[in-house]
Amino acid sequence: LGADVPVCLAETCMRVQGIGDILEPVQNLAALPAVLIWPGAPVATPDVFRRRQGAFDAPLTPQDMTRLISDPIAGLAALGNGLTEAAIGVEPAVADALNALEMIASCRLARMSGSGSAVFGLFETRAEADTAAETLRRAHPDWWVRSTVLGD
Repeated sequence: LGADVPVCLAETCMRVQGIGDILEPVQNLAALPAVLIWPGAPVATPDVFRRRQGAFDAPLTPQDMTRLISDPIAGLAALGNGLTEAAIGVEPAVADALNALEMIASCRLARMSGSGSAVFGLFETRAEADTAAETLRRAHPDWWVRSTVLGD
């Protein structure tokens, strides 16, 4: 089993750090309309970690937590995912999926989930997420694409 199993069992929003072994609860996070994409190309986590360079992200500060509560999308934008470049090096389809989300005008933030290859885009409304998902499904019928509300 992967290091991500504990976060899947937590039943709350969590910030995951390190190799997935450092979990920090994020309370009172607003529901976020989202589009989830799996571009149909698996990425082996060990390969991503072998390509990864640099230090792990610093722990959340109290200011980071305040920003996550007051403006979750801006707060998440400031945090990033330190595995993205390594995952793209392993599987370029990750970049394709992120770019497709970023081309949607209503997408406020596009990020990779965990070590890839799934990505997500965040939207202001569920209607925007639904429209974006339909657009992406038509443009990329070989991808798994779903709209949802995270934290709902």
